[in-house]
This record gives sequence, C-alpha cells and structure tokens, in this order.
Amino acid sequence: MSFTRRSLGLILSLLLIGVVAQSQTPRSSEETRNPAPSVNGGTGLFTVYDTQTLRKGEFNIGFFANHFHRDPGDLAWQVYPVNFQVGFNDYLEVFAYFEGQRVVTTGAPALLSGFYLPDVRTPGLPVGRVVIIPGTNTITRTTADPCGNGGFLGPCAGPNRGPFVARPGGNDTAVYPGLGAPVGGILPAIPPGVRPNYYPNAPFLARRSDHHVGDVWIGGKVRLTGPERSFGFALIPLVKIPTTRELNTGLERGRDTGAFDFGLVAAVDGRLSRYINLSANIGFIKKGDPQADDMNLGPLCLGCGVIQGFGSSERSLDLPNELRSGVGIDFPLSQYLQLIAEVNSTVFVGSRTPSLQQNDPLNLVAGARIFPVRWFGISAAYQRHLDWFSNRDTVHEPDGFIFGLSMGHLNGRREPIPPAPPNQPPAVALAAGPVTAGSADLLRTSASTVCVGDKVALTGTASDPNGDTLLYSWKSSGGRINGQGVNTQFDATGLEPGDHTVTVEVNDGRGGVASDSKTIRVEACPPLTVCFGPNLDVTAVPSAAEAGEKINLSTTGVAGGRNFGAIRYEWTATAGTISGSGLTVVLDTTGAAQGSTVDVTVRATSEAGGCSASGSTRVSVKTPPAPPKPPTYSEIGQCMTFKLNNARVDNACKEILQNRVVPALQSDPTARLVIDGYRADKERPAGLNLQRAKNTRDRLADGSLNVQIDANRISVRSGGVSSDGNQVKIFFVPSGAAAPPGPAAVDVGPVTPEKKAAPQPVRRR
Repeated sequence: MSFTRRSLGLILSLLLIGVVAQSQTPRSSEETRNPAPSVNGGTGLFTVYDTQTLRKGEFNIGFFANHFHRDPGDLAWQVYPVNFQVGFNDYLEVFAYFEGQRVVTTGAPALLSGFYLPDVRTPGLPVGRVVIIPGTNTITRTTADPCGNGGFLGPCAGPNRGPFVARPGGNDTAVYPGLGAPVGGILPAIPPGVRPNYYPNAPFLARRSDHHVGDVWIGGKVRLTGPERSFGFALIPLVKIPTTRELNTGLERGRDTGAFDFGLVAAVDGRLSRYINLSANIGFIKKGDPQADDMNLGPLCLGCGVIQGFGSSERSLDLPNELRSGVGIDFPLSQYLQLIAEVNSTVFVGSRTPSLQQNDPLNLVAGARIFPVRWFGISAAYQRHLDWFSNRDTVHEPDGFIFGLSMGHLNGRREPIPPAPPNQPPAVALAAGPVTAGSADLLRTSASTVCVGDKVALTGTASDPNGDTLLYSWKSSGGRINGQGVNTQFDATGLEPGDHTVTVEVNDGRGGVASDSKTIRVEACPPLTVCFGPNLDVTAVPSAAEAGEKINLSTTGVAGGRNFGAIRYEWTATAGTISGSGLTVVLDTTGAAQGSTVDVTVRATSEAGGCSASGSTRVSVKTPPAPPKPPTYSEIGQCMTFKLNNARVDNACKEILQNRVVPALQSDPTARLVIDGYRADKERPAGLNLQRAKNTRDRLADGSLNVQIDANRISVRSGGVSSDGNQVKIFFVPSGAAAPPGPAAVDVGPVTPEKKAAPQPVRRR
C-alpha cells in the first residue's frame, strides 16, 4: 500500500505541474507531423510515446485492432481498444484507454497452470498432480483422481484430504496444500515439476479461446521542455483499473490479473530533420498481486468456494513488475503520410512466483499512417514477436498487426513568419588607446611608445544597419589579445621588437562580416638607471688582532637603485695586505706596527650610470703581553716536634702533612716534593736526619694519612745538623721549577709502612 500511495502522489504531482503551466503555442502550418493516438492511449507512434502533447482545446479518439503473440502457452491476443486524449495546455495531456474486447487464444493449454485448476475440465490432460499433502510439508505426485478433479487431494473427504486451505508462505504469498504448486501460490504445478507456468498478464488463463472486456488505463503526459524545441522530454504516469477480480468468471477467461497497476514512463524524442524524428521510452510498471480473498473457484470444484488467505500471506500469486522500453523512428514525409518503425520490449523484473517458462516479449512494429485531413488518421502496421518460443509454438505464428482509426479536433495552425529583409553587412573601426607600462624601469621616448611587456588598449567600434547582435573576434600576428567583445588589450609580453598587426572582425550571424586592422610597433626600450645609496657598511672580524694575524672584512653591498649593471668593489688598507675581492676579503696584518691602527676602505662603482658608494672601518694591532714568570719552589711546612734521638713522625707532624702538604700535591698532580731532614748536634745516631726525612716521605706514601702519594714525586735529602732547631723542612716544587738549593737527593729505598705501637700491659693493683 505504501508504494500505491507514493505512485498516486507522483501521478497527482505530475498532473498538477502540467495544469499550472498555462501557455498556449499554436503549431506551425509548415509542420508535417500530425498528433495521433498510440494503440496504448496517449499521443505517439504505434506503441512508443513521443513527447508532443495536444494543445488546449484539442482532443482525439482512437479505435484500434491490435493482434500480437505471447509466450508461454503459444498465446494469440486480439485486443480492440478505444482511447481518448484531451489537451489542457502546451505541457499537459490526459488520456484514457479501454479494451472494449479482448480475445485470447492458446495453442498449448497443457503448458499453462490455469488449465489444471480444479474447477476447470481440460480434455487431454493426464490424471495426477504435484501437490503438498495437506497437514504436512511433504510433496507428492498423485497417480489417481480421488476427488474427480484431475488428481488434487481435495476437497473431498478421506485420508490426507479435505477442503482446500491456504497457509502463510515465506514470501508473503499463500501456500495451498493439496492444490497449489509446492513453490507457492494458487496455480497448480505442471507435472512432473513443482513449478507452475503462466503468462504474467493473464496468469489464470483457463480457456482455449474466449472473448471478454479488458482493463481500463488512465494516464497523463507531462512535457518538461518547450513545445517547439527540437528535443523533448516528458513523463507519463499510468494507472490500471481492473474490470474484474473474480477468478472463475473473469481471470480464468484471460481478463488480466484482477489487481491495480501503477507506473511511470519517461519519453524523449528529437527532430533529426524536418522529415525524421526519433523517439524512445523507458518505464516501470508496479504490478498489483491478485488477492486470496478473490480466488473463488467455480462450481465444477464441489465444496471449494473462496480459499481464505491469512495475514501477510493474503496474495494468491506473486506477479513480477514490468520494465518497459521502446524506440521508434518516424518519417512525416508530408502532412498526409507518416512512415513508422518501432522496437518495443517488456522485461519482467523483481520477485515473482517461480514459473516453469519465462519469456520477455520483444516486438518489431513497422507501418504507416495516412491523414486525409490533419484531424483524421488511418493507422496500419505489421508486428512480430521476435522472442517467441519457435521450437515449442506449433499453432500460432509470431506475426500480428495493428489497425486503427483516429479523429478529433485540432486547433488552427500558425502561418509562417514572413522572411526577414535582406541582410546588410556591419561596419567596424579599430582604435588603439593608451599604453599601460609593463615596467617602470624602461626609458621611453614618449607616452605612446610601446615597449616589450606593455599592454595597449584596443577598441572596436561597430554598427549594423539591420540592428543585428554582433559577434567580435580578435587576432594578432604576435603577442596575445586579452579579453573579448568591444574592448580588449594587446599584450606585448615576450615579443620580439618590431611591427605587429592587430585585427578585429565582427559577424552579424547572417553572413555579414566586417574587419579593421592596426599596426603596433614594439620597441626594445633601454633600461632606466637609478643609482644606489652612497654609503657601505663594513664589518671586521675580529676588530683587533696580533701583528701577523688575519682579519676577515665584509660589506653588505650597495642598497637601492636599479638598472646600474654589475658592481665592482675595491678594498684598500693603510697597513698590511688585502687578499680577495667582492663583498668579502682578508687583511693580513703582517708588517703592521704593534699597538697601531689600520684604516680599511671599500669603494663600489657601477658598470652603468657612473654610480659609486664607499665605506670604511678601523682595526687595531695589539701589543704582545710580557712573557709569564717561570715557576719556583716554596716551603710549605716544617716538622719540629720529633723527640730527642727519635725519627718517628708524631701526630703534630702528620697534621702538617695532612692539612698542608697533601692538598698542595693534589691540586697540582705534576708538582714534586723535596724533604730535607735535620738533627741536633748531640743527637744520635749520625743518620737520624736522613731517617726523619725518609719517615716523613713514607707517611705520605704508605696511606696512613688516608691519602697515598706516589713516592716517585718525593725527593729526600740530608740536611745534616740543624743550626736553627728545624728537624724536617718540606718544599713544594711546581712542574718546571728548579729544586731548592741544598744537597743532592738520596735514594732511601722503598717505603716502610709505619709500625703500630704495641699495646701497654694492664697493671693490677
């Protein structure tokens, strides 16, 4: 239902668009094509719609005989429709189509499931049906006819038999145990398979030949392009109204599907020439599905009646939708004769109850229309079903025909517009205007001088005696033309100096042409020189140096100006030698007096224009510093607390070693130590003085002071007898310093670790 509502909404919207457009354009009396109805309703060719619409107040009515062939079932169709079309304006036409008589004849009834229905008696069909056993999901093929209806398991009483019922199917289509094909739907299967076989536009056909009333179609044609354009586009909404829903009295006679159909067809056409037109259609038809509540089996099926559907499985059959297409070409040779050729097809698409044989009709139609007068037409055409089952159809041929009469009312035609007066050519005059300089750095002799890179304004003043709109075109023998129309520019960028021709041409679109030319001389203008500033910045790195050192000199160069050519830089100095050139040079101060200054000057001169600039700086030659004094020894400690006739280093002497001597040696790892030992005149033994010096060395080297000094850094000398009470003198000798005056150093042997004093015995009282 949602698709139905959307389809109705689309149809009403398209019709409303056509109603809103109220324009009215009469046809030209020179137009050879006459509007006439198609066999399907709506103006067009035989079966293909064109995009032309009847104008406001115009109408026509058509009576047709349409004979064609379809499969499966080797069907011969004879349809006698009447249709009516009426125009509302240039963009809207509404039509109705009614099948006053339809005759459908089958040449192969055994291949159509309708002939197997239990309320149909078809001579020659064998007994036995492929069904689902009622109350089960088991498929069986009967071999007997227990209920007298060809082999169905119902509606008579008995085991696994009873009244026909419907139950929900997997695709919203009812399943009919004991009756319908196992794949779903009310149509019986064609033995020995499990599928039915049917033609979608007459799925329940169960008469070898029957005549009856057909369906009603209502539609409209909404043209979306102008009525006189050679290319047209239109939309054609359609709705089918069934004239019957009853199975036994209507649908089994071939009266369509018993459901509403909705669709939309898009049509395009084009006038290839006055006598050739091409039309094409593509459309989609949503086919309605027959409902289970309408499936009223006839009296030959005793106890059958209507088989009620349930819930979503209320459809008795799932019919495919239609994708319609067609292309036609017509030749309106005059207002009296129109030749037509078409190819049309219907492709069944979408979900469907499976069918044993599927066929998509493809038809060729060729014929002519004769118009004794513009409002009355006679149509005749041959048609052939190209996609027929040629290897199965043995009764009917695929050939058919279309014949029709149409009449109506057409509005009067518009007389042709008288020819325009003879065309007179236009006139044009070209003027070269002011020059826009491409560069301000060129020397010009006057304001009208054109240099390479300049732009020259161009104006083409034109007139046309007939008042035609003129089309301007510009060209030049060199350079570029910027712009279009009356005012443009000649661009001399990149041109070689010389004469260049510019031409303007005007065209009135009716064969009248005029032109004018100008010659523009492009000159190689010399550059305009502007000098740079007079000052130069000079930088010296370093600004002071020792005599003989080199100093880097640089300048940032000239600033400002243009077109002065190459720059030459000259450097001079009051002392030393300058090497290099350009913006950076080097000053060698060799030969400059110590403590003097050197003035450096740079001068820049131009290649063209006589421009110059200069700058200077001053650098200093340093006076060398006095040489450093050589290092010398120093006395850093004395030990005068040795006991008489004893060489042991006591704690007072260790404190001097630890606080003065060790830090001095640690601060200068390259320094040496000289230790002189002394004794008093009366002290013994005679070598006591040398032993005191050795023990002092050993305390520094044996690690007893928590620091171990390399013994090789310590020299020991014998000072002999002291005259001033000194017992040990310690001298610190830096690297490169001479030893203090005195005796020569003595090799006192290896380091002897200090002996610890023996513990005193405890006295008892």
